[in-house]
Amino acid sequence: MRRPYQRRSFLTQAVLAVFFLWVLSPPSAPTIPGDVDGNEFVDDRDLRAIINHILGVTLLTGEALANADVNGDGAVDVADVVALNLQLNPRLVSSSPSSGEAEVAVTRETILEFSVGLDPATVNEQTIFAEFGGVKLAARIHLSPDQRIVTLFYDPPLPASARVRVTVDGDQLSSAGGAAIDADDDGQPGGIAIIEFDTLSLTSFPGTIVCGRVFASELDSNGMNVPLEGVMITVDGMEKEIFATTDNMGNFRLEDVPAGDFFVHIDGGSVTKDVPQGAYYPFVGKSWESTPGIEVNIGNIFLPLVIEGTLQEVSDLTETEVKFPQAIIDDNPTFAEVSLMVPADSLFADDGKRGGMVGIAPVDPDRIPGELPPGLNFALVITVQTAG
Repeated sequence: MRRPYQRRSFLTQAVLAVFFLWVLSPPSAPTIPGDVDGNEFVDDRDLRAIINHILGVTLLTGEALANADVNGDGAVDVADVVALNLQLNPRLVSSSPSSGEAEVAVTRETILEFSVGLDPATVNEQTIFAEFGGVKLAARIHLSPDQRIVTLFYDPPLPASARVRVTVDGDQLSSAGGAAIDADDDGQPGGIAIIEFDTLSLTSFPGTIVCGRVFASELDSNGMNVPLEGVMITVDGMEKEIFATTDNMGNFRLEDVPAGDFFVHIDGGSVTKDVPQGAYYPFVGKSWESTPGIEVNIGNIFLPLVIEGTLQEVSDLTETEVKFPQAIIDDNPTFAEVSLMVPADSLFADDGKRGGMVGIAPVDPDRIPGELPPGLNFALVITVQTAG
């Protein structure tokens, strides 16, 4: 006996239609740069296929050709081979401080550069960390917008007179494509990188003194030096213990400073006398050397005036071109073509706050914050400043 005909509901017919359409023409897999054989992952076979295409051995067509353009510049060439090779063999490129570096400032951050972008989920205090004496140091880990640079900001600062060890665990750290990072540079995925550096001594040495004078880079109308009063000078890592402020003649005197090399911060932002509206003197860092138990005069320090309109907001979405303010260009037309490019979302403070302002200002090559080594004669010197 034949069963009575049953009408399918509109919903049932729609579901069946979608099903048959999917069977006849299933949705295409997402395209993956470098995946020329269509297996949805990238390996050495794809690399060889791109090389053979470039050499004219076996030409790629259609979607395979499109995916062979790894860097997305509209052409398939050697640059795509380099880009794909970096993806297949991601590695730790460099570190700052470098391994074996000495006399590192205690307030200096550690910067690690990788050949490709990292998987953010694998960047943490277990895969990248610093330690002293077997104890991990407190640090905030920052990953750059392109995910290629990891920065460790230490809080509190690094211990003085210490050998700091930074560990990068390539076995647990992976690229955005899922490949293990060649951290020990042996040509194989994974491995452990150990970066060791020594920090400066911050032991105050009685009777060890550094003195000098601070002037404006610009001379007055009579061609005379202009002393800067109120410049704050502090020893890096001992800002609350060792500091000095310049007097009305620009003189300063730091007493009982560490013996040998040490770093200082020179803050011209605290100068208020005769400073034009909206202008300021910059903040710079310097490395000085003392002699134990002796007073050393380091000579004259010159700070350039940063005029109003120098700083400009940078973008978190697009690249920002920073140029000299128009008043500077009016006096020096050749500066019109000088600019600094700030990549999108690349400006951030030590505490992680993003964005801010950047500016550039010219400096008289003969009147810079500190003397250059012999033989270095620059036609143009530029200071790059931020709003704090």
